[in-house]
Amino acid sequence: MIPVDPEGIRAQLRYDQDDNLHATWLQYPLGYGRSQILYAYYPAGSEISSITPQAVYELSVGPSNGLDGPALGIDTDTAYLFWAVIVRTGLDAGAVQTAYLHFPLGEPGQASKPAKIVVPSDYSFEFEPAAKESLLAGNRVLIENAVGFRTHELKEFVPNNLQAGELAMIFRAQNQYLWRKVRDLVDVVYFDAGQATSYQPLTFTPALSTSPNLYNDSEGYLYATWLEKLETDSYAVYFASSAPAIEETFNQSSGRELGRVLAQVSFGMLVGVLMAPIAAGVLVIAPLAILFLFAPFRKIGSQRVQDIFSGFSLLFAIAAFWVGKFAVFPAMLDYVPFSAWIPEIAPLLSEILRYGVPIFTALLAVFVAWFYTYHQSNKSTLYFILIYVGVDSLITAAIYAVLIYGAI
Repeated sequence: MIPVDPEGIRAQLRYDQDDNLHATWLQYPLGYGRSQILYAYYPAGSEISSITPQAVYELSVGPSNGLDGPALGIDTDTAYLFWAVIVRTGLDAGAVQTAYLHFPLGEPGQASKPAKIVVPSDYSFEFEPAAKESLLAGNRVLIENAVGFRTHELKEFVPNNLQAGELAMIFRAQNQYLWRKVRDLVDVVYFDAGQATSYQPLTFTPALSTSPNLYNDSEGYLYATWLEKLETDSYAVYFASSAPAIEETFNQSSGRELGRVLAQVSFGMLVGVLMAPIAAGVLVIAPLAILFLFAPFRKIGSQRVQDIFSGFSLLFAIAAFWVGKFAVFPAMLDYVPFSAWIPEIAPLLSEILRYGVPIFTALLAVFVAWFYTYHQSNKSTLYFILIYVGVDSLITAAIYAVLIYGAI
């Protein structure tokens, strides 16, 4: 054992592909004082005691605040240092000030200025192939093309362990989970040439995701693990990998997993159905008003003319119903049906569900209303609209009520 710094804590070590050792730690003086992030480069075969560590950055952290890090990561040419200050008092209590700097391997004197890491925090993304993909992790969200909510408060960050052409860092951050709902979820951000380039969300659950860790193998495949809080005050351990053999094994859904997803979807829709009477009571007002306005016209002229006015009144009443539905569920067309309970839905299927479910709901409601009125020689426009509103409201509440109670 070779003593290097008696005041050093939280040491991080990385070997590069040439067996050179890169080390960083926090110099934390006894008592209250300014802390320094130190870095040392030990070429293969060198005498460790003969090399002087260099201060890369100096931190002033008050005694009431917390400090995470430093965390060290390296890619082919660049070393990265990450840290975070957790504010625990004052108006900014709870804020996380995450920052990083980078410099060429072995040359801390060329360190960049500290910068924030800004990543998406939404749950609706466009995934694309990465232009430079040294780490084989599949399609990603390109940060330069990302729109929507963003965050720079990254916690529990862990860079990948082995040197590669780019750097990956797993972390925990607050993400949009449902409409106006946020959860602490686990994500991965990728760096190249000192800049954050792409991003991948890993978890999408209502539970707290925490304690992430990340490894990569010599072929560039990633292996991630994290914990998720259960309702029984215990934690479930999750594991994910981009390695083909593991991915193939995990993609084979078991009967138990399918049963769990089916139970989540069924329970979520059942909760939504409870809001159907309220939705129907609100949405039926405008259609009834339309029928009332058309009532005098349905008594004019021959039976054919009356039928034409009845048809127009039904069309306008259904249109008024849909206007009201979009007012009650303004994000309906932005939401992929069932995505609140099913973590991953294929992009093509997402678009089919996004527009197909509302169309199917309308057509089914029209068919049911027609079957129990005009098909039975009952031309009551009132009965037709009441049946239509009942069926449409029932299905709509079952699928889309999550947009309401998920925002409460």
